[in-house]
Amino acid sequence: MQIDLFKHPELVHGAARMEPTEAGIRFCRMNFELEKIYSECEAREIRANCTSGVRIAFRTDSGFVALALRYGRESRHVYAVDVIVDGLKRLTFAPSAREDEFAFDAELPPGEHEVEIYLPHLVECTLTALEVEEGAALSPLPARQRSLLFLGDSITQGMTVSSPARTWPALFSAVRNADFVNLAVGGARMNDAIGSPALDYEWDTVFIAFGINDFNGNTPMALLKERTRRLLSTLSARADARICLITPLVHVGNTATNAEGFTLGTFRAELARTAAEFPAVMQLDGTNLLPDDAGMFVDNLHPNDTGMALLARNIAALVQS
Repeated sequence: MQIDLFKHPELVHGAARMEPTEAGIRFCRMNFELEKIYSECEAREIRANCTSGVRIAFRTDSGFVALALRYGRESRHVYAVDVIVDGLKRLTFAPSAREDEFAFDAELPPGEHEVEIYLPHLVECTLTALEVEEGAALSPLPARQRSLLFLGDSITQGMTVSSPARTWPALFSAVRNADFVNLAVGGARMNDAIGSPALDYEWDTVFIAFGINDFNGNTPMALLKERTRRLLSTLSARADARICLITPLVHVGNTATNAEGFTLGTFRAELARTAAEFPAVMQLDGTNLLPDDAGMFVDNLHPNDTGMALLARNIAALVQS
């Protein structure tokens, strides 16, 4: 039985909209304003178009779920799809190498189960087919009490973990039993222009994690501070909003200064002082979230699967409610 997502948009999470194309359904996590902001270069556009954090979720008594998709441009060579059953069992499906099209059948245990399908997080894709057993029951998952929004760069987007449910926003949201949208874009810097379009999404808590690209790209500190102030001010306009700013994680072995004369530690401290101007904003010191241990990283900067899981656990321990 084919599932028509245009008739059942309530099954789609983490996307601003769906668009029909000749290649299948395109899921857009960015709204139109954010798409424009991130279209200044092809690399950024590709990363913004990746279906990071986009899920299809439902409850069913089907004995299987079958999915087919077509890949587009890629940010990294990671093509995996995760199928989470009852929030516990993770089934990962991926081609052995890049293919234009990929399809799989995931066998489900007998009985009724909650199924959450995470689409690839580092490659553009369109859904060409989604199927369950003929006559199977199908219903949306119960509404979740919390709704989270994630703004950030490549670390928050999930580069370069091995599958989409292993990003720290996905892992953290699962622990919180929260719905979420991941608007992180690899290479992004602190940008107050994203604040207004971010208010168009439903969320009660927003996480902001920028800085390493500003440091490496030599953003003047005065400009970074002003952008941070404006972003926090815009997001604070939402009544009862919870805002959490995460300063840059450790960069293993990096003790150099950038062209502006800052070490990463000094840069991090200046960013924290700016955020402290907003008493309601919760700050998390990135140096406390992962150890200065190359074994936690792919490249001394981006967490690997182990590092990403530890990052999510440490953030969850600090953000208690």
